[in-house]
Order: sequence, then structure tokens, then C-alpha cells
Amino acid sequence: HKVFISDESAGEFVEMKEGVKIKGFKIVDKNLGEIGVVEDVEEYPAQDCIVVKKEGLEKTCLIPYVDAIVLHVDYEKKIVETDVPVGLV
Repeated sequence: HKVFISDESAGEFVEMKEGVKIKGFKIVDKNLGEIGVVEDVEEYPAQDCIVVKKEGLEKTCLIPYVDAIVLHVDYEKKIVETDVPVGLV
């Protein structure tokens, strides 16, 4: 049987993946400013990647979800602070 519960209640039973927690957050880079919004986090063998819908464009880009690039996640302001290498986005 399937059971449906709210996200708030799910935390008591299931640990949510980090990617689920940051969907909809803004990506703000320390050099580029606001890049876009997190659409999803995809799992790859080497590392997870953040799927970002770029502001004003129909395309998306992938940002590796690694400590060297993702500097801080502010859950209150819903912002992911990054230091994206030149040419990646």
C-alpha cells in the first residue's frame, strides 16, 4: 500500500536527500551574481549535480554539488551560494 504524508511529517520517518531540500532555491554566485533557480539535483557516479534554470533563458545548466563550488546553503533565505568556475555556466 502507498502512504502519502506531508514533507513536514516525512522528516520523522525518512531522511530527505539534500537535493529535495534545495529545489526552488536561488543560485547566487560570488562572482556572477544570481544565476538561476534549482530545478533538481541529479545523482551521477562521480558527484551529484544541481540542475539550474538560468534566468531569462529556456536552457538549464549543471553545477557540480561539491564543497569547492557550493559554499553555503541558506535554508531561511532559500539561497545556495556558489563559486562556479569560469565558463561552467
